[in-house]
Amino acid sequence: KMEGRERRSSMKQPANTKDMFGYCHFRYSKRTSDCGDSQSIRRRRRRRPAHPLLSALAVLLIASSQIMPFAKAAQESMDTGSNCEERAARGECKLNPGEMLKTCAATCERMGEVRKIQLEKVPDGKPTFYELGKVVDVRGKEHTLRQYEGYVTIVVTIPRICGLTERYYGALDHLEEIWPWSLEVVAFPFRVVGQQAPTDADACPDHEIADLSPIRKISVMEEVDINGESTHPVFRYFKELFRINDGKLDESEPMFFLVNPDGSSVEAHYKSNPTHVKEYIRKHLEHDL
Repeated sequence: KMEGRERRSSMKQPANTKDMFGYCHFRYSKRTSDCGDSQSIRRRRRRRPAHPLLSALAVLLIASSQIMPFAKAAQESMDTGSNCEERAARGECKLNPGEMLKTCAATCERMGEVRKIQLEKVPDGKPTFYELGKVVDVRGKEHTLRQYEGYVTIVVTIPRICGLTERYYGALDHLEEIWPWSLEVVAFPFRVVGQQAPTDADACPDHEIADLSPIRKISVMEEVDINGESTHPVFRYFKELFRINDGKLDESEPMFFLVNPDGSSVEAHYKSNPTHVKEYIRKHLEHDL
């Protein structure tokens, strides 16, 4: 329930404070407290600089660790559709990355036009995700996106497929269980074209049961459109940021958007899953918080 999520949020440690055991908790904030500001803490902990050769080696190791997942993903990609070369030449990899990654992934990645993971910086003058205003949850209650600022936030599209809704939510709940103080997951369910209406309780009652579950830890929003003229403002924003205005987001499975704590960058994960995204969440928590 959203009430349950609010209770959990109210338990979150405020910025730069000590918990009951005397440990300091930091998240993205300019405020200070009895722990002091995060920069002064880091200055007090600063040690002698490492040897130049060791520093260079560390840089190489970090760079290789960042490259390996992308290289491995590219090696595993394959084309399952037809006329991939022709479709890619027409620019469909950029116009419709969701569908092309599903049917012509190897061709698109070989041409360097689209990747399974795409990172975009928010241009100067463009609002961040947290400045988009308000959203409405599954119970009809309004929430401002500002409440997620300061956390690593994952925005997930959840296709309305009978029998899978609770499985999707359960996997996302698990992510918040791992990082309850620094991660927020915001799920937007949407109706898959060709599926029965999700509001029809007789046809698929598990949607409503999963949405209103009292053990829900993530934020579940009202059902939205992620494609077409009535695309929700959040996903219209992501389409503009990733330059897929004329294309469609993949409706066959969840899609993940990782927003850093200050909203300055967004990372899109196409054809992914919570297990794979978990490693990227860990990296964001290490570098952004």
